[in-house]
Amino acid sequence: MDRTADRVMMEWVLVRTIRRVRAALTYARREFSLRPTPAIATGEASNPGQTAGLRTRFKQIKHRESRMIKLHGFSASNYYNVPKLALLEKGIEFTEVLSYTGVGPKYKPEYLDKSPLGKVPALETPDGYISESRAILDYIERAHPTPPLLPESPFGAAKVQELAQFIELYFELAARRMIPNLLGGTDPDPAVLQEFATNISKATVALAKLSSFESFAYGDQFTVADIAAILNLPVVRSVGKKFLGEDPLSAVPGLDGYCERMEQRPHVKTIRADSAADQAGFMAHLKQLYGI
Repeated sequence: MDRTADRVMMEWVLVRTIRRVRAALTYARREFSLRPTPAIATGEASNPGQTAGLRTRFKQIKHRESRMIKLHGFSASNYYNVPKLALLEKGIEFTEVLSYTGVGPKYKPEYLDKSPLGKVPALETPDGYISESRAILDYIERAHPTPPLLPESPFGAAKVQELAQFIELYFELAARRMIPNLLGGTDPDPAVLQEFATNISKATVALAKLSSFESFAYGDQFTVADIAAILNLPVVRSVGKKFLGEDPLSAVPGLDGYCERMEQRPHVKTIRADSAADQAGFMAHLKQLYGI
């Protein structure tokens, strides 16, 4: 009885192993366009030639994995989320590598080899590292042109870049100085707050001239201007509500409806969920490194 039970158990383990190997090869064929190895596919013992072929195929898989791009940074960072959203919208395979800011003798000094100032994000490519969100976006668009995040016409592409840069320079930069206050629950310098209010007031009037926000930020397709808008403008609104007692962008025609539509996009939802999940880790990092 014991020998029979042992034999049954061994056969069950063997069958389960063969099924797992078959499932793995099915995945490999689907993902990497590899032909099946007859011996493994049928569960028969493989000969040396077939074994060599299988090794070659798995080397191909490992080579492809080694060429997969990696995004270094953390999900609570909007700068990190700019290229992350572009990668998600384009359907590009990538790996996320967690790295908070604040490199130094006590925290990831080696990260300076990836990003010279230790800032996030950094994109690891088969050819080397790229830092700065705008440069990374340009690389992504050139290396993976479809689906495009820029209009086909030179004028349309320039207008999208104009709008994206306008949002970054006159909205994101204006609010950035008060992000530490927002995170730390402290009051900003009155002079800084007044400067923010003045600059945002001027920028809001100009923004309405650059976009009607009818469907997308510009034109009839999702572009890098939408990435800039949906990642930066909500932060500006939060800063305004917290320190000015009002939403400084409420008067921009079409913006409320636009933001609601963008928030419903699946990849924007992913960005928001990942950012929320990372907040605790990010704040713990700040407390440990800076005592915030």
